[in-house]
Amino acid sequence: MRPWTIHLTVLALSVPATSFAQDWIEYTDLAERFRISLPREPQIADTTYRGDNQVELPARVYSVEDGPSRYSVTVVDYTSVTYVSTMRGAISWAAWQLRKRGGEVTYDGYAQVDRIEGHQLHMVDADGSRTYFGIYLHDQRLYILEANVPRGYPPPLEFQQTLVILDEHGDQVRYRIDAAGQRTRVLPGVE
Repeated sequence: MRPWTIHLTVLALSVPATSFAQDWIEYTDLAERFRISLPREPQIADTTYRGDNQVELPARVYSVEDGPSRYSVTVVDYTSVTYVSTMRGAISWAAWQLRKRGGEVTYDGYAQVDRIEGHQLHMVDADGSRTYFGIYLHDQRLYILEANVPRGYPPPLEFQQTLVILDEHGDQVRYRIDAAGQRTRVLPGVE
């Protein structure tokens, strides 16, 4: 066997081993109605979130540190909010609060997961690290995803793109949107 083919063989065999060593888990919280991929089981902390009109709302933060990278999901409980405008403005309010942290905004726009409306922000921080935010509102819960990775690291796509919002039975919530913008729930197992 020629030396270069030995090197290619060794390289080909080592690549899958590296990627399998970094498998993430699928984390589900039925009480807060979401599922997401994380590097491992998160630490969970109850906290308070200051919403629009200075209203204090109960929230729960699920966080994981993976080497120099950090991931978190914050779920804010809006069930006590009686002002429709506060609820409807929750995504915009959260995005505004995140922009105020500073850093260069490189993406700021509409997002959706299973046709559940939201917003995404990407920022380059002063130290060169990058922070990715996803904000989604469903059934009086605000979901704020945050991933921070060091300069030169790939974007945290496995985290950002695996959010699944669940209903009270633990089934995935997914909608269709017609040409008029009307949402219709797609039932589990039906497309």
